[in-house]
Amino acid sequence: MQRNSTLAYYWNSLKYTFLQTSLTLLFSSFVAYGFAMYRFRGQTLLFGLVLLMMTTAVELLMLPLFLEMQKIGLYGSLWAVILPQLTAPLPIFFFRQYLIGLPRDYLDAARVDGCTE
Repeated sequence: MQRNSTLAYYWNSLKYTFLQTSLTLLFSSFVAYGFAMYRFRGQTLLFGLVLLMMTTAVELLMLPLFLEMQKIGLYGSLWAVILPQLTAPLPIFFFRQYLIGLPRDYLDAARVDGCTE
């Protein structure tokens, strides 16, 4: 396969897309689980910030994120594309809404069976 072939471009796109999607779903589900299952001080404020981030245009964040990635030395790498969107607000919102709808009995039954958080 040639270095600059169209197939290489497709492969890179698939690689970035798969890694970005899987890591975003993983980390966003962790954050949403914390919002849905626990009560802590400042929870409503933090979730309000997540909702506020949903209304913020991505274009407003592009330059600051680019400068941050350049500052920490990740400019031009795979992680400079992936890291800024690891915990996107939309998946956090949807995961939280789903987890709130689950009965607490499932969590209690899992604890009785020996499962941890």
